Amino acid sequence: MSTTGPAPASDSAATPWRTAVACLLFVGVPFLGYTGHQGYAALAALAGLAVLPFARLDRSQAVVFAALGALLLWGLATMPWSPATPDLHALHRYKDWERIVGLKLVLQLITFGALPLALSRLSQAGARRASRVLAWSLVATGLLLLEESLTRGRVLEGLHRLLGHPVRSDLAPIRASILGNGLALLAWPAALVLWWERRAGWIALFPLAIVADKLGLDADAQPLAFLLAAVVFGAVYLWRRAALVVAAWAIWIYWLGTPAILGLLERAGVFAWGAQHLPPSYVARLQIWSFAGRLIRRKPLFGWGLDSARSWPGIIPLHTHDAAMQVWLELGGLGAGLMALVWTALIWAIGRTRGERLFCAAAAATLAAYTLIGAISFGVWQEWWLALGAICAAGLAVLWRWWPRRDPAERAPSIVVVQPL
Repeated sequence: MSTTGPAPASDSAATPWRTAVACLLFVGVPFLGYTGHQGYAALAALAGLAVLPFARLDRSQAVVFAALGALLLWGLATMPWSPATPDLHALHRYKDWERIVGLKLVLQLITFGALPLALSRLSQAGARRASRVLAWSLVATGLLLLEESLTRGRVLEGLHRLLGHPVRSDLAPIRASILGNGLALLAWPAALVLWWERRAGWIALFPLAIVADKLGLDADAQPLAFLLAAVVFGAVYLWRRAALVVAAWAIWIYWLGTPAILGLLERAGVFAWGAQHLPPSYVARLQIWSFAGRLIRRKPLFGWGLDSARSWPGIIPLHTHDAAMQVWLELGGLGAGLMALVWTALIWAIGRTRGERLFCAAAAATLAAYTLIGAISFGVWQEWWLALGAICAAGLAVLWRWWPRRDPAERAPSIVVVQPL
């Protein structure tokens, strides 16, 4: 945990601006989760640009961004042999440039990364105000998810029809369940704010909405992520150091060992059994993982190049539906090792929040939920998914800046200014 003196006067004077940006960012969680989750990327990018001049790195953040930078550099280095890299002589329109994932990742590291770096330096009053907005935005998200679960997405379907962007009836529940992503990720810092603000009764809405998401919208990833996050929260709260060490080992096993583990399961007949007994969506995943595993074995060290997963559209639809398999396929074992370093740096940064077990547990729970959802649902480089991760980091940054330090063993609040991501 970094310590420093009071923020410079010019930095303090800009706090109302950054507070407003943080509040708008958190208000966007239920709004965009309901009307169009792709908008998370635009929201996070604009908010990041708005606070970019105030971004500062502390030690924990520098370690995380160094790991991210190494991963990005390796991803850019693989672009020359990626079949998904467009011909530079054919880039005539914006849509042509928009297809260059490496370019987008550079811009996203700058804009998305600025959010936690700048918002971690809010004033205490500004951070408290933004934390309250985060908490009540998550309450709104829970209420919306509960309503959509009870109607199986019919309200969302009607809203999109009214806006001139109709959604098919069979896809409406899937679209509505996306609300659960923001809830599963940000429920933990939001719950702490509600607890400190003496509104603990609202916390029960979060698990209730997640259960409704499963029962009413047939969601799988968000309930599983919420359950894992609850286990991680309890483990880190009770055995902080030991739990974080176990989490770090689990991260390395996941990022480095997934292709080998899935290969063993396939050879043992588990995939064949699953093809007969699992729901169609999971059968499709097994087929994708089997094909991706064969590709990985052909280029195990350097991979097929950044964004190459979309180069086999007949078998792999855009991505592998598993983050580790996608990283191995595109960036090889070297990229998987760098990704494991990024996650290890995040765990290390969380562990540096000494004396505040509740905050440490909430941050670890958020990271666990993000890892699990990404492991079975979305592409690693999807803009809106990376943006939602940046919003989570910003939420934790703001919460730590305000955190009501009531533990007498904690250092005086006057010397604690910047938190890890």
